[in-house]
Amino acid sequence: MPGPRIDRLATLFFFNYVNKIRLRRKVSIPILMYHSVSNSKEKHKHPYYHTNTSPEVFAGHMKFLADNEYSVVGIGEALKILENPVVTSAQLAETPPNKRVVITFDDGFRDFYTNAFPVLQQHGFTATVFIPTGFIDNPRRLLDGKECMSWNEILELQKKGVSIGTHSVNHSKFESLTRKEIDYEIRHSKYVAESKTGCCMESFSYPYAYPETDHDLLKLMKKILLESGYENAVTTRIGRASFKPDRYALKRLPVNTRDDICFLKAKIEGGYDWIYSLQYVYKSLKAMPGARPFARILKNSSLKNSRKIDE
Repeated sequence: MPGPRIDRLATLFFFNYVNKIRLRRKVSIPILMYHSVSNSKEKHKHPYYHTNTSPEVFAGHMKFLADNEYSVVGIGEALKILENPVVTSAQLAETPPNKRVVITFDDGFRDFYTNAFPVLQQHGFTATVFIPTGFIDNPRRLLDGKECMSWNEILELQKKGVSIGTHSVNHSKFESLTRKEIDYEIRHSKYVAESKTGCCMESFSYPYAYPETDHDLLKLMKKILLESGYENAVTTRIGRASFKPDRYALKRLPVNTRDDICFLKAKIEGGYDWIYSLQYVYKSLKAMPGARPFARILKNSSLKNSRKIDE
C-alpha cells in the first residue's frame, strides 16, 4: 500500500487555503510537467515519486481543464504575459487571469503520440514535447525501458500544432559532465532537432534535477543556451511560473497518475508552490558536506524530490 501523501494533505488542507486568502496576487501560469502516459508500473512505492500518468487519469485532467475553460498556451506566449502582465479589457474577456496553463512532456516517449496527443486533440489543446535527440530514431530506441518516438512521428505531431523542444542528446546528468560535454549536449541537440524538423528550437528542458545550488554550472548552462539561440528553458523546480521569471529557469508542476482532480486543481491554483522551499533546502543541505546527516533525514521523508521526478 502506498504511504500517506503528506504533500497532498498539507497542500489541500493548509497551503491551498493560505494561498486563497492572500490579499495580493501576482499573475502566475502553471507549467504542467508530464512524462509518460501509460499504465506502466512505477519503481517507487510512494506516489510522490511517480512519473507515469494512466491514459484514464490523463483524460480526466484534460477534461477538467476543458470544463473549467482553461486556455492552454505555449511557453513563449506564457512568457509574454508574465513579462508584461498588462491585461486589456478585450484580453480579460477572452481569457480571465490565472486561467492559462502550459502543458509539457519530457523524454519524447512514444506513448505521447499514441495515448496523450489524441486526448489533447479532442479538446483542442497543444503541448510542448522535450526530446532527447539521441533516443529519437528508427529503429526505435528505449529510454528507461520505454520506446521513444521516431522523427516521422515528431514531424507529424509538429504539423498538427505540437511544439518541440530539446532535452539534451543523451539524457545525462550535467553535474557529471565536462564543460565540453555539456556544450555538446545543449548545442548538438538543438542542431539535430532543427535539422530533422526544419524549425527553430526555442525551448530546452534540463535532464534530471536542476542544479540550482551549483552557481558556476548554472552560469555555464545559461551562457551556452543564450549563445545557442534558445529562448527559454524549463526545470524541475516546483511551482508556477510567476511575474517576471528567469526565462532560463522556469518552474513546473510535476503531475502523475495519483493526482486526483482536487490535487491537480490545488496545484494549478498555487497551493503546491510551497514545496519548492523544501526542495531547495534539501538541495542546499545535500551540497554541504557538513550537513549531509540532515540531508539524509530529509531524503528519507516523503517530500524529498526523487531521481524520477527530477528527470
